[in-house]
Amino acid sequence: MQGKNRPHNYTELCIATLKEKNFRITKTRKAAADAVAKVTPPFSVKDLHEYIESSSKIKMDFATVFIIVQTFKDLGLIHPSSSPGNYLPC
Repeated sequence: MQGKNRPHNYTELCIATLKEKNFRITKTRKAAADAVAKVTPPFSVKDLHEYIESSSKIKMDFATVFIIVQTFKDLGLIHPSSSPGNYLPC
């Protein structure tokens, strides 16, 4: 991702990575990417869910947030922090 196609922020990086790995860009994934960019790290799945519920027009249940966090982790967009159950953006 060099040159003018390089993402400018974390949300764009997430979207570009999802596209590159042939994932659909859904409203829930975009809302989660926005939340990861804005929530205070390190964050848990619960923290992320609460942030999304309080600040996004998109409503999603805890299980959906959990699955998205696992997807982001598998794609290298977030990684576990030294605190068990918490994550940091990469």
